Amino acid sequence: MYLERIRLDRVFDVQLIQHGRGARLRTLFSFESGPTRQFGVSVEGQPAMADGMEIVAAMRRHGDWQSLVAFLNCRSLEFAGRSPRQEALLCAMLIALFLVSLLLRDGWGLTVLRLVSGIGVLMFGWSGFKAYRLRQTLRRFRTSVPD
Repeated sequence: MYLERIRLDRVFDVQLIQHGRGARLRTLFSFESGPTRQFGVSVEGQPAMADGMEIVAAMRRHGDWQSLVAFLNCRSLEFAGRSPRQEALLCAMLIALFLVSLLLRDGWGLTVLRLVSGIGVLMFGWSGFKAYRLRQTLRRFRTSVPD
C-alpha cells in the first residue's frame, strides 16, 4: 500500500456510479494537481469533492491513481473507501445465522449452512479489520506529514 498526501487544485467530472443492482456506490472523478492531471479516478463511497481539498490517498501501486483504494480528507477527516461498518454488519448477520443454525436439528443442509456462514464470518471479519486499519493508517499519516 502506498500513501501520498496531495492537494487537488481542481476537481472536475465528478459522477456517482453504480454497476448492477445492489452494488456499492462509487465516485468517479478527475483532478489537476500542479502540472499533473488524472482522469477517471474511482473510489468507493460518496465523498464531498471540492477544488483545493487536501487528501491522503492510499493506492495499491505507487503513483497509479487507477489503483486508488481509499482517501482521507485532511480538513474534514471524511473517509472515502470501503467502510468497516458495512463489513462488521455483514459479519454480525452471519454470526447470528450461524447461532440460529446451532439451535436447529442436525442435517446435511445445516452443516453446509454452518460452513458457509463460518467462512463468511472469517472473510468479512478480515476485510472489515483491514478497512479499519487502513483508516487508522491514513489518519496517522495525515498527522505525521507536515503541511
